Amino acid sequence: MNDYQTILFPTDGSDSSNRAIEYGLDRIVEPETVVHVLYVVRPFQSLLHDPQSSEQRSALERTEVDLQEAAEVAIEEFVDRVQRKDETGIEIEHAIRHGIIPEEIVQYAADQDVELIVMGRSGHTVLDRFTLGSVTERVLRAIGTPVLVI
Repeated sequence: MNDYQTILFPTDGSDSSNRAIEYGLDRIVEPETVVHVLYVVRPFQSLLHDPQSSEQRSALERTEVDLQEAAEVAIEEFVDRVQRKDETGIEIEHAIRHGIIPEEIVQYAADQDVELIVMGRSGHTVLDRFTLGSVTERVLRAIGTPVLVI
């Protein structure tokens, strides 16, 4: 039995975050655990203020919509995984936030009194595949909550 009753799984839909989710669900989450899944969409608003053309503005807006849709799919997949585990008593909370990813993860964890964060080692970028992901590293540096990096 673990001591963590509130666990946060930040996700970006990458293989790394999916492995962290599977690990956490298999080995840490127990009945009566409150499980949070968070997807942070990094907004393109700063780029939209100075577009070179209406075509570029339209492309950026479509990209932001695509990212929102990807967030919704990742959240749905997470909820499905928990339900497939057939664990009773697991409460699932989910959120999509917009902002700077590590800052939003840290703030969400504080807002929800999260006791443990389980996250992937790296995200989608090529550089992240060779180093500890910049998001993961920034969360580790900014938070006092235990973080399990998979």
